Amino acid sequence: LWVVYQSRRAISWRGVLAVFAGIAVGIPVGSWLLQFGKPEMLLKLLGLVLVIVGSLFLMWPAAAGARWPRWAVAPIGLTSGLLTGLFGTGGPPLVLHYRLSGADKAVFRGQLMAIFLFMTVVRVPSYAALGLITPARLWSAAAVLPAVLAGAFIGNHVHLQISETVFRRLVSAALLMMGLLLMLPGA
Repeated sequence: LWVVYQSRRAISWRGVLAVFAGIAVGIPVGSWLLQFGKPEMLLKLLGLVLVIVGSLFLMWPAAAGARWPRWAVAPIGLTSGLLTGLFGTGGPPLVLHYRLSGADKAVFRGQLMAIFLFMTVVRVPSYAALGLITPARLWSAAAVLPAVLAGAFIGNHVHLQISETVFRRLVSAALLMMGLLLMLPGA
């Protein structure tokens, strides 16, 4: 909420809502699919794509800056929503989308945080309706909350201090690392 409030002038609400339209459909579907097992292969494929893209961006920073066709926004949102519903991690397609679009760090951060906020508003009721919220999961969430708040505080401070070039390199490295983590056995 704090980051969205701080970034409200940098956020293109029309763009956020366009992506979110796909997400709003994808989260309940992904949550429903979660009941039938864990599609690890999809997660490994996503990991491979992120490793390739993150590596390319690190080696050739100019590779980013492509303009997405308008029709691609809803499928990107849908993919992100499905992954959010299935795995609780719909961020990678969105990070890739905004990294490819060449968005500056203020827009990148504001857009993502607004979308993540909307995702939570859809995901929590979807999980609750399907019985996926359990006392053990609530305790786990409470246990990591201090670390999340500390990370948000530190991240906000770092965001304000780093240059656009360093930010882009960090995002590319984060894509690579997310991909590698997703490809680990048992991920």
